[in-house]
Amino acid sequence: MTLGEKIASARKEKGMTQEMLAEQLGV
Repeated sequence: MTLGEKIASARKEKGMTQEMLAEQLGV
């Protein structure tokens, strides 16, 4: 599984938006 796939999976599971995910990753 690639990093992109992990992120997509996590977003689906947690119902996160890209903006929220970016904040969590500190991007």
